[in-house]
Amino acid sequence: MSESKLPGGTFNLASGFDVTRMGYGAMQLAGPGVFGPPKDRDEAVAVLRDVVDLGITHIDTSDYYGPFVTNEIIKEALHPYPESLHIVTKVGARRDAEGGWPHAARRTTCVKRCARTWTGWVRGAGRGQSSSRWIRRSRDRVRSPGTLRRPR
Repeated sequence: MSESKLPGGTFNLASGFDVTRMGYGAMQLAGPGVFGPPKDRDEAVAVLRDVVDLGITHIDTSDYYGPFVTNEIIKEALHPYPESLHIVTKVGARRDAEGGWPHAARRTTCVKRCARTWTGWVRGAGRGQSSSRWIRRSRDRVRSPGTLRRPR
């Protein structure tokens, strides 16, 4: 990866896996209270495109921002995703129709949500509290044409 002009430069997470230290948190792309659509969807799309144009290489998101709203906007704005872009997501939390936070979803539900949301590619799944064995099994369960691609 070339030298970044962003504050903090880049950070190496693994062999061949560098990100800019300055990322973009997509939580506020959703409506008030991180719930529902944004007031101006076109502006949200423009912000994401500016993020990538500035050289930021990772975006933090989650399927419960909106819910699902920010991921849909990211897909609309940036798909097909640039090779240098890394989308970091969190799964498990849920939102109800009133914007509340019920108990976390089951692992199988989380895997299905990831497969449904990200039709481009998912790589380098964060291990969080899940074992690498569980992540490999999950990846294999959701793999279908155009859904997942192995890192290079």
